[in-house]
Amino acid sequence: MVCSNKLLNVCLFLLLHITIAKRKWAIEDDKCITKSGEIGTCISLNSCKPLFDSINTSISSIQKISSLFRLHHCGFNDKEPKVCCAYNKTDLLPKECGYLDTSGRIVNGRDALLFEFPWMALLIYKNINSGSISEGTSFKCGGTIINDRYILTAAHCLRGLTKTKLIKVRVGEYNIETLEDCEESEDGRICSPPYQDLRVEEVIFHEDYNVLLFQNDIGLIRVPKMNLSLENIRPVCLPLDDNARNYNFTNRYGVVTGWGVTDEATGSTSSTLKKVQIPVVPHEECVKMYQNITKITHQQLCAGSTTNRINGDACAGDSGGPLHVLVKFDGDTRVVQQGIVSFGSRRCGKDKYPGVYTKVAPYIDWILDNINP
Repeated sequence: MVCSNKLLNVCLFLLLHITIAKRKWAIEDDKCITKSGEIGTCISLNSCKPLFDSINTSISSIQKISSLFRLHHCGFNDKEPKVCCAYNKTDLLPKECGYLDTSGRIVNGRDALLFEFPWMALLIYKNINSGSISEGTSFKCGGTIINDRYILTAAHCLRGLTKTKLIKVRVGEYNIETLEDCEESEDGRICSPPYQDLRVEEVIFHEDYNVLLFQNDIGLIRVPKMNLSLENIRPVCLPLDDNARNYNFTNRYGVVTGWGVTDEATGSTSSTLKKVQIPVVPHEECVKMYQNITKITHQQLCAGSTTNRINGDACAGDSGGPLHVLVKFDGDTRVVQQGIVSFGSRRCGKDKYPGVYTKVAPYIDWILDNINP
């Protein structure tokens, strides 16, 4: 007996009842392992395009289809069978990302607009010597939303911090001193949905992170699922395609955003999200500048001041935050994160040393290897 396309539903109906008779499943987690050892997701057969297509486009005996189905079967959704479907990890990074708000021009040190950078995140730390979670908390690093479960940041924000512990991640924030963030527009007063403080489910830093040299300074934080349809909580794009991965930084500017130190004399931070446009420094020039201090690799990029004049730059409080560029992405101009604030001058844009950033493109495979649904 064979199963043609027309008989597929009949065959699956028979297989369903055969399988139900032999075992029952209690699925508590949608993660699963495929027959080839790949991580997959337990979903309905109709939703697993590779497996569904392989069955639907071939003419096989019911025994072969039964065997294939049993190898992938992982449970039921009511009476609908579910299969362990291997996924392409790039599908975990949303295509709806990095849409540009063109309503404002970027200038040196200016406040960002409400909703302009909705992927920004703040890392909340607790003083481990304090008595309660509400006591002694502070923002020490930034990060970016890359999908509904993960925040991209620097490894040094996750490892090696003394007397502090990362406890939460704040998303949807704009002004850290107000409960409600609002802005006047041509259509009247607009306000942002409330920020959200999310618990930390998992911390992942690069296995080859070098705390002394700040190499491989990249990390991820897994949080409870975020609602990315909110205006103030959206993902940034990462350099996935060739155009973004091979971005030419020559004579280009990047945009750094954060709430970091804006007055190094007092150590004060900005209450409102800031944005600053800074020039990308040629790699060879940066290597030469830092040659007596540390080694700059091709997995890093430099941007910011190269003179003693005051210039925009990222400061210590912006660690883990993004450096953005505009890239043609899926036919649109999108904001793509090309760098993560790693280290730089103590004087924040007032001497000849530019800031150093972890380049994101060389770590795309690492990111994909370490994220899950």
